[in-house]
Amino acid sequence: LSFLNSKNISPSTQYVCNGSIELGGRFFRCWNRSGHGPVDLKHAIKYSCDVYFYNGSLQVGIDQISETLSRIGFGAKTGVDLPSEFLGTLPSKEWKMQRYRQSWFQGDTLNTAIGQGSFLAT
Repeated sequence: LSFLNSKNISPSTQYVCNGSIELGGRFFRCWNRSGHGPVDLKHAIKYSCDVYFYNGSLQVGIDQISETLSRIGFGAKTGVDLPSEFLGTLPSKEWKMQRYRQSWFQGDTLNTAIGQGSFLAT
C-alpha cells in the first residue's frame, strides 16, 4: 500500500529480480535464489518476490512504510477478543533510536518491507 500511495511507484513499475540486491556491501536475498526476472507489483505479490519489495522500499522509505502500516492497524490491538494478542512491533526511525539508541539503516527498511527484522505482528 505504501508503494501505491507513493508517486514513485505504480502497479506497472518493474524491478528485475536476479535473486538478490546489494546494499552497503551486504546481499539481501530473495527466497528464490535464482531470481524471478522482471517483476511488476501483481507478480511480486503472486510470487512473493523479496527483491521487488526491497527495491520499492528504497524508493518509498521507512517513514511512509511505517505510516501506512500504522494507519491500517499494525502496532495496535485488533479489538477482537484474543487472549494472547500482542501489540507487535512497528519499526520506525524513532522506535529504533528509543529502543536501541541506534540510527536507522536502509537495511532495516529492506527487512521491514518483507515483514522481517524488528517488524512483529500477532
